Amino acid sequence: MANEKSKNIHAGHRQRVKERFDKEGLGAFADHAVLEFLLFYAIPQRDTNELAHTLLANFGSLSGVFDAKDYELERFVGKNAARLIKLILPISKRYYIDRENFSKILSTTKEVGAYARNYFVGDNEEKIILMSFDSKMKLLNVSQIAEGSVNSCEIDYRLLCEVALRNNASIVALAHNHPGGIALPSPEDVSATKYLAELLENLQITLFDHIIVGNRDFVSMRDSGIIR
Repeated sequence: MANEKSKNIHAGHRQRVKERFDKEGLGAFADHAVLEFLLFYAIPQRDTNELAHTLLANFGSLSGVFDAKDYELERFVGKNAARLIKLILPISKRYYIDRENFSKILSTTKEVGAYARNYFVGDNEEKIILMSFDSKMKLLNVSQIAEGSVNSCEIDYRLLCEVALRNNASIVALAHNHPGGIALPSPEDVSATKYLAELLENLQITLFDHIIVGNRDFVSMRDSGIIR
């Protein structure tokens, strides 16, 4: 009898949360309520409010929960719920990229940087992407060139040049992220960029920019005077 009463209480609570979302949207929810609501769809009968508070206490913030490793989440919520949580950032990334779409004209450093940063949403390791353009700055292709650790990622110059040539690029832009750091180029970033600009010039390809992404911020090396 007690178990049946508990089920009814949870069912009523879940329905009220769903109705609140329908009326007010997610903006009215505190962080724990966002997680509680999300977990409804992976954990049918357990008290997800308590789980949400536990996750925030262990990972420090809502972003900390979404950035956590699969096996870390599984300890608290099980495999299915961990999968659901780990879907959020990849889906967000797909959304931003799909909304922008290809065949766009990205004619300014601001537009290139704003587009490039979508490729690093939720990434905890450093990676490098190459954006290929035609002579009118129409985006032709975006390719991941390398992936490394949290703190470093080596440019494969030969691969980069091969990708640019394969895409028939007249102009390219490089972008890489500083996970958990600030969007400022390191001395190594500066020297690598200058070397790459010369290398591409020999192939009659222009290096338009090298974008450094930190969280959702970015810095343009062209705007910083490193690329001319």
